Amino acid sequence: MPFLIEAAPDFISLKFERAMASLACSPRHSPENTSYVSYGPFPKRVLATPPQTDDDVRLASAAGWQYLIDDGQGLAVMDISGEPEGSFSRVRRGPSTAFMNALDEMQRNAAHRIEDMEVWMLEIPSAHCAAMVLHGNDFELYPIFSNGESVGPGAKDVANFASGIDPASDPSNKI
Repeated sequence: MPFLIEAAPDFISLKFERAMASLACSPRHSPENTSYVSYGPFPKRVLATPPQTDDDVRLASAAGWQYLIDDGQGLAVMDISGEPEGSFSRVRRGPSTAFMNALDEMQRNAAHRIEDMEVWMLEIPSAHCAAMVLHGNDFELYPIFSNGESVGPGAKDVANFASGIDPASDPSNKI
């Protein structure tokens, strides 16, 4: 079962390299340690509200790219704008281990499948949540964080994913 990841425009990898060079110069990095491991880029899509159906997931809007990185300070997620100009949008530490756990579980669960499967990131800002999406014959969502807190691994179909989101929660002072 091959994972299909949408090919990023060439300028995305250039922006990523510039961003990693900038991070290597940050106060917490040793100037001698510029090595890192990266996963991605993964297409990033955004929904205004939690999906209730597969059709809702299909309507997610393209919103740039994300890399998972391990840069000597630990795991992080880097958002990169899909626009040709500019640089990276942000680097987040915190739920990054949950991203890696979701990716690992996704790979284990997909190993027995024969259809090609797309992989992308989904964020729902109004619900303060994110998931990795595996799309073959159907959608599997691998929650990463919800209401600003990391969540454990576990594939969910769209209905079960939406039922686990509490939009009334107050995410202040969290991720």
